[in-house]
Amino acid sequence: MIDGIDHLVFVCGNLEAAKADYSALLGREPDWHAIDNTAGTATVLFRVDNMAVELFGPHGEGPVGAKLQAMVQAGNEGLSSIAFSCADIEEIHNKYMRLGLFPSDISEGKSEDIQSGKQRIWRRIRLDTQRTQGVRHFIIENGEGGDILPRACGDDCVSSLDHVVINSPNADRAAALYGARLGAELRLDLERPDLASHFQFFRVGAATLEVVSRIGVEADNDSDDTLWGVSWSVKDIKAAHERVKKAGFRVTDIRSGRKNGSLVFTVLDRTCNTPTLFIQQPTQ
Repeated sequence: MIDGIDHLVFVCGNLEAAKADYSALLGREPDWHAIDNTAGTATVLFRVDNMAVELFGPHGEGPVGAKLQAMVQAGNEGLSSIAFSCADIEEIHNKYMRLGLFPSDISEGKSEDIQSGKQRIWRRIRLDTQRTQGVRHFIIENGEGGDILPRACGDDCVSSLDHVVINSPNADRAAALYGARLGAELRLDLERPDLASHFQFFRVGAATLEVVSRIGVEADNDSDDTLWGVSWSVKDIKAAHERVKKAGFRVTDIRSGRKNGSLVFTVLDRTCNTPTLFIQQPTQ
């Protein structure tokens, strides 16, 4: 089954600006920058401990770049898809076909970093978006060059992805998708009447999918789920808060998180239209 989150994809209209913003936000330099002149796109990757951030935008002329431009113009800039990792793409393709997720044929991908000239290859499938409730899901098997290691960084920098948030109008439908079909482990199922919300936390490798549904309203079978936001883990939230403020971001004050002992703050701008939280988990 899936064994982790390989990367999150953020569609960005101005890739150079997004690259500068995310370098300042994460406290890291990019690890990869590639251009696909045929597709009309460019990609920037930042590697953290448990996954990668992919900024994806139009570059020059090309059919995929034109689609990205249309997405941005329609107000759909931001977090756009999740790519999960796996060890055996053929096995998972067959399994997900049997489970009715209608994966695409396995395709091969290749990328070259414009600065180092290094190359990496991968194989991937895309699950049928109707069967994944409107959220774009890819499954990746990395090949040669895919083991990009995270750069060392200070305690004020983003160390890893804590969780990604998905809004769902139907909690039972979401549980069937992420638990029974995709195979993620349901760690916590919690209703919070004070927040009018139902939370489901699915563990995938070293990160979490947080699915949020409303309570007190009838479950909706017709509306799609939506990717909403991300929470980045840091080791020293006070230092991270100061660093991000010095970089010119608007941020909230540090406050207690929902988990007892955790501390959080929200970043209010320059996140490629994606709600963004920094979190320091309590010391074990």
